[in-house]
Amino acid sequence: MLNRNWNKRQKGLAIYVMFCIIWCIFRIAAGKDCFMDAALYGISSGTEEGVVIGEHTSVDTEFTATVDQIEGFSVFYYDNDQIFTDEKLHFQVYVGDSRIPVRECEMDLALQTDATTVFLTCPLSGIRDKKITVHIDGEGLRGSQGPRLAVTENEVEKSKLSVNGNRKDYVLHFSVSYPVYSRNIPMKVVESIGLILAGFLIFGLCCMGEISTEKRTFRKTNGICKKKACEKKKVTAGVLSGYGVTMLVTLAILEFTYSNTVKESWMKTMFLILAVLILITVSFLYYGCVFRKWKADKLFFTALLLWGTMYAGVLTMYSVPDEPSHIDTAYRISNCMLGIKDSGVSHTLYKRYDDIDPNPTEKTDVSEDSYQQLYEEIFSSCENAKLTETYVRNNLGNAPEICYYAPAFGITVGRLLGMGRLPMLLLGRLCSLLAAALMMYFGVKKLPFGKSIFYVIGLLPITLQEIMSFSYDSFLIGLSYLFAGYFLSWIYGKEKLRIEESIMLLVSLMLLAVAKGGVYMPLVGLVFLYPLRGGSENRKKRMVFCTGVCIMAVLAYVVQNPTILARLGITGSGAGGTGSVSGVQAMYSLSYIIRHPLKMIRVFENTLYEKLDIYLSGILGGRLGWLNIHISWYVLTGFVILLVLAVLAGKRNALLNEKKECVWVLFLCAASVFLVFLSMLVAGTPQGEKIVLGVQGRYFLPVFGIALAAIPTGKGIYVKLESQSILFASVMLQVLTVSQILLAVL
Repeated sequence: MLNRNWNKRQKGLAIYVMFCIIWCIFRIAAGKDCFMDAALYGISSGTEEGVVIGEHTSVDTEFTATVDQIEGFSVFYYDNDQIFTDEKLHFQVYVGDSRIPVRECEMDLALQTDATTVFLTCPLSGIRDKKITVHIDGEGLRGSQGPRLAVTENEVEKSKLSVNGNRKDYVLHFSVSYPVYSRNIPMKVVESIGLILAGFLIFGLCCMGEISTEKRTFRKTNGICKKKACEKKKVTAGVLSGYGVTMLVTLAILEFTYSNTVKESWMKTMFLILAVLILITVSFLYYGCVFRKWKADKLFFTALLLWGTMYAGVLTMYSVPDEPSHIDTAYRISNCMLGIKDSGVSHTLYKRYDDIDPNPTEKTDVSEDSYQQLYEEIFSSCENAKLTETYVRNNLGNAPEICYYAPAFGITVGRLLGMGRLPMLLLGRLCSLLAAALMMYFGVKKLPFGKSIFYVIGLLPITLQEIMSFSYDSFLIGLSYLFAGYFLSWIYGKEKLRIEESIMLLVSLMLLAVAKGGVYMPLVGLVFLYPLRGGSENRKKRMVFCTGVCIMAVLAYVVQNPTILARLGITGSGAGGTGSVSGVQAMYSLSYIIRHPLKMIRVFENTLYEKLDIYLSGILGGRLGWLNIHISWYVLTGFVILLVLAVLAGKRNALLNEKKECVWVLFLCAASVFLVFLSMLVAGTPQGEKIVLGVQGRYFLPVFGIALAAIPTGKGIYVKLESQSILFASVMLQVLTVSQILLAVL
């Protein structure tokens, strides 16, 4: 029986659980079919040939629909060296043999550049096994001025291309998008069960006395102590000489970089600004570390913000892997913040005219041109804010929507202030940096041991690149710090977590578990350290709690990835079949892996043999940008030394000492690493490849810190080294890293 003398927090939690039950009943009662996901299947793939749309050229492409419902088409074209003003392409869609178009629309060519994918919004239903004809012609084109539509050999059944009525032996590079729907009621049931279970788990911990329900009191500092704490420190000769040596080293690195990179006059101004910012950053951090004796957590947060801002300028826009698609996703959420109605199609959205960049993938490399664009447009304003529908990519299937809230907020503020495209996107980057830095700060603040390990990982080049970008990796890295801090504090800390802290722990764990297709799901198993701590009292109840957390993680994963239910036939099927893809090699599948286990073992062996050094370099930051900016190993070796020192220094206060606990933690981290390889094997590796393709070192960052904290080093093996010293050494290595980036690019 529970004690009837509940305090206010316990009563409030009970009211919350009752509210959840009532709210879920209403949610289930209001369940309707909803759009869940979108998939693409290719009618063909492009070649070097093409059909030029000109003044007297029209194109008809025909295919037989293999699905019952579609939402639009994608057309690809290239070899467009012309500059368009008022010219347009017209699209007409016919169903069956009728010559009355069911859909007509146009495309403004002034918005398009070479190698552009154009999405045509065209929702149609009830079309399975019917002939679909798309007619394309131009307006205002002169001669053969129009774009060249990409084509391919005719390898797809029931597809053909006609130019001015003449049948050709190839078809357009053409894709069809079809929606997949989920029945809302089963999904809401799953969501409701997870929400109610979360409330009962927290409530159960309160009843077992594992969570503090009392207000935490803080001892006030009297005036005398406060005055002593704020007394001005004496500047010693050692402090001044140390600062002088630091400045000389920094100036020497900057002078060497200047002499080998700066060529143009505008570059001198830009490099001067960067050099001043670096000198101010190093001086400010030296002041806080050596003179003011800041706490390591505060110094870490400051270093993240200052160096992250530096990286946002040095690694220009689109230079972070997959950043163009992440920007599109954040822009979609920004539209929701501004109350702009969505286009209703997963592959299009409304953007300001000036914000449309038809082909950002050509600008992914950091170069002299990208620096010049930054120099010229850093303070630009928006001249044409007309909302225009444009083709985009959507990454919400890989991560929860909350991962994009911070950069979306930056985009929203930039649009409200009338900023140009580049300053608006830079503001989005800075908001992403601030959100990640705050989560990392509060995470390390809660750590009971091993803080130095997380300090060094947070200041690795790859970490700074990711947290200042639009990528959802920024939010995931912050989440991993929050989870590590609150989890280790919960298991090994001296004080019990409060209710709000336990909720933060569960939320960070659930969000980590559902991201990137669930590759970090094994981290949920860390909660089973909870029953191992302490005596046998309440061990069964603790096991029940851990099982409940695992069930809740599975439910959260199903809600975030609802196509799993659709494939199992629980939530209804999609609008049609998957269609056929011509010329596309089949990927490895789970069934293939199960049937050929020995081949898969050999693939993993080959991958580790050929790529292990690349993965180690990648997780340290040896391959920045789109893996094309190489940082020398003498810089990376410095970070390796700091990580080793951090691990040894952290063992002085380590509480994770029992072998069975260390083995369990390392096993779960290894399971996450294996799932990363398995996901890329299934998602991006064609059958017949001897290695797993697409794996990058940054994918391992969320488990890197916890794994290092669990490494057993033996009793009594540690070094006496302050966290501030390790932190400032990481700061000085950043000067070398920025120099390496400029030398590699310029």
